[in-house]
Amino acid sequence: MSDLIKDYRPLNRPPGTLTAVPGEDSTARIHLLEYRGEQINVVEISGLEQLAQQLADGHPASAVTWVHVVGLGDMRTMQGLAEMFKLHPLAMEDVTHLGQRSKVEAYDNQLQFVVLQHLAFTQDEVKVTQVALFVGKDFVVSFQPGGTDLFEPLRSRICETQGRIHERGADYLAYIIIDLVIDTAFPVLEALGEQLDTLEDNVVNRPAPNVINTIYQLQRQLLNLRRVLWPQREVLSRLMRDDLGFISTEM
Repeated sequence: MSDLIKDYRPLNRPPGTLTAVPGEDSTARIHLLEYRGEQINVVEISGLEQLAQQLADGHPASAVTWVHVVGLGDMRTMQGLAEMFKLHPLAMEDVTHLGQRSKVEAYDNQLQFVVLQHLAFTQDEVKVTQVALFVGKDFVVSFQPGGTDLFEPLRSRICETQGRIHERGADYLAYIIIDLVIDTAFPVLEALGEQLDTLEDNVVNRPAPNVINTIYQLQRQLLNLRRVLWPQREVLSRLMRDDLGFISTEM
């Protein structure tokens, strides 16, 4: 779980400075989803100019807009999105620094900023991917590092199903995005539970010299997992408890 190592910004840079995440591609992939009732618009955007044109020309009345960015190395795109949606510069700085503690911050009751950790279990290791999202009155802008698009299945579900989400606001969209991220913990916990069961069986019935190393590795993963899940409990508690402006009581 090396993703948990804090990526600190250089001390000589002023607050709010955007810096590319090391190792990230300089071209970001942008996915646009707009919906209101039966009107749905899904586009993979090639640049800021196309995004601005889509929002100006093809924007359904009273639509909810979701812009998802895959890749944190394209600072021109990041800065352009910040200006387009009036995203707070200090929050944008946090987007580009991985290893953030899960948190929620409010800006003038007009914008919510949430950082969460998406979990996956691959090759006997827990993989942590930082997800950041801004929630405005009628939009959500989300960011993740490069790689597999974490939210493509959710976009497909929104497009293919008919339900109350098409009549709900951006707060409901944020709710189902957060719900998806939180749900990723359950398969990871089940996989680790199976490893613990196997370890217990081996210790009792087939003790081997490497069992201490296996115990250490599992202990390390469980401790790191706790570092992810505990702050996310605090985020959810605040989202449920605090008055966050345009986020409805039901959400």
